[in-house]
Amino acid sequence: YETIQKIIKSEPSPSLDDLTLFAESALRTDRADMAVSIAQNILKQSPHHAKALVLLGESFWQKGETVKAIQHMEAVVESIPEEADTWMTLASIWQENGQSERALDVLQKGAVAVPNHPGLLRDLGKLLMEKQSPSDAITYLQKAYEIHNQDPEGNFNLARASYQLGRYEQAWSLLTPYLDHFEQDASIAKLLGHVMLAMDKDQEAKPILLFA
Repeated sequence: YETIQKIIKSEPSPSLDDLTLFAESALRTDRADMAVSIAQNILKQSPHHAKALVLLGESFWQKGETVKAIQHMEAVVESIPEEADTWMTLASIWQENGQSERALDVLQKGAVAVPNHPGLLRDLGKLLMEKQSPSDAITYLQKAYEIHNQDPEGNFNLARASYQLGRYEQAWSLLTPYLDHFEQDASIAKLLGHVMLAMDKDQEAKPILLFA
């Protein structure tokens, strides 16, 4: 935070990119009031600046102004529906507020507005998995994987959905990269072990399940 603050102060007219970085840094270091001020400054210069609009909503949320954050983000998704981060942020605020159905509705609408954003698709798939709907989740998780297959959490959730739907070979292919370091994560060890059991690899599964 201090470093970017020095850069901002040294420039007579900071770029919007630098101001955005400054706002994000303020937010991530629990300076929500400062983040609000910076984001509002950016929006005076560029009213539809997507990142600043998202940061403003996140800052309201961090300050505990939940209603204000939700109202703000709902207005944002209406004005710039093509920006996936706006849908994801609104859904996250709803979910953290214990409103998972609202979050699901937002993400489903977002997936229609921005159909090929892997992060949004992964969030939707993850939430559907949390709601015990692997058959719905796998559609979005698979599509996200086809667009970008280097997201560990997304790949894990796709493997989990595949396992629950009896697609053991697909689950196995997604989990094989974890064979060298499954000890570091009990949830991965558990899923890997159960997939191996389902594939009749009982002897190989036993030592892995010790870490689950």
